[in-house]
Amino acid sequence: MTTKSNALVYYGSRDPATPAHEIYRDLIEECAYFKAVKRDFAPGYELEDWLTAETEVYERFGRA
Repeated sequence: MTTKSNALVYYGSRDPATPAHEIYRDLIEECAYFKAVKRDFAPGYELEDWLTAETEVYERFGRA
């Protein structure tokens, strides 16, 4: 049996006082970065990367 791995993993602060919006921002930032890596950092797609990453993070983890 194969399990699907979760590519988005938060390794930031484990302090329970960390506001959820900071955790989500970190996840979105990391996801957008990896989207840029996949396209070799070609310019002009930064906003698209961020918005797509934001959608993916909120769909996967729910909205805070």
